[in-house]
Amino acid sequence: MEGDSNQLHPMVDVEEYENEDSIGISNVGTDSSPENEVAQDMVSNEFAKSLELQWAKLSRDAAKNDCFATFEIEKRKLRNLLRGFLKVNIITDMWTSCQRLYYMVVTCHFIDYDWRLNRRVLNFCNVPPPDTGFLIADALQKSFQEWEIENKISSITVDNAKANDTSIRVLKDVFNRRKALLIGGKLFHVRCCAHITNLLVQDGLDEISLIVDCVRDGIKCLVASESRLIKFSEIAIGL
Repeated sequence: MEGDSNQLHPMVDVEEYENEDSIGISNVGTDSSPENEVAQDMVSNEFAKSLELQWAKLSRDAAKNDCFATFEIEKRKLRNLLRGFLKVNIITDMWTSCQRLYYMVVTCHFIDYDWRLNRRVLNFCNVPPPDTGFLIADALQKSFQEWEIENKISSITVDNAKANDTSIRVLKDVFNRRKALLIGGKLFHVRCCAHITNLLVQDGLDEISLIVDCVRDGIKCLVASESRLIKFSEIAIGL
């Protein structure tokens, strides 16, 4: 109906020119309604066909299978690469998702034949609570075996936490029985300097928490009003 405020307007316009291979696209909406998503999908297909006549839409299952196949290829390449090195360093870190799921990332560091430091993520696995030292040690051991580096670990860098201390102690005993420790394991356990520095900073901030809270409250009050910002700018310029 003319003049109706609820009248629907086209969100995607596709124009076909005299040349059948030419397609113009305009007025692509940005909202996430199902109708617009379908329209954008149709437009993207037409646009891709205009660029490549032999282009065919890829299904989600096909895309997933391609991703897994690529992952397996790259995994084999990395495993073959690690076979050529005698020792590697491992860094682990625990991470909690917004769904309160606990994950551990395992990163491998090594120096190649050109004396360049390399870093590769080996695993990103779920560690169900409670994340005790024994569970962490078991997850690390499985990761080492999966990548065939269980006898190539020179050191493991972890956060300064009791669970990590326990896991390192368990792994150190396992490596010691296999006689796979360098210089008696004196360098096997490395504490993360960044984590220690963060703990020091947090302790320092706790001492001035009242001052920090006052500054934060003042900034919130300032940015909540445009007139306050203008007045603050005038005072700052006059200083």
